[in-house]
Amino acid sequence: GLEVPKKPVAEYEVPAELEKRLQEDEAYREAFEALTPGRKKSYLLHFSGAKRADTRERRIEKCRARVLQGKGFN
Repeated sequence: GLEVPKKPVAEYEVPAELEKRLQEDEAYREAFEALTPGRKKSYLLHFSGAKRADTRERRIEKCRARVLQGKGFN
C-alpha cells in the first residue's frame, strides 16, 4: 500500500484563540503541554475545524475539563 508520511504535531497550526487561552490559564497550558502527541493533535484538529472565532472559543472552553484530566478528545 501507499505510505503516507505522518505530520508531526508541531506542524499543526495552533488557533490564536487557544494561544490566548493558554497564556491566560497556566493550569490549562501545563495540562495541554502534558498531553500525548496524538491527543494534542486531535484537540488541535477539533479546535481549528471551526470557521468562526466564537465557535473555536466555545470548543476550547468546553474541552478544558477533559484536558485538565489528561483525557483525549474521544
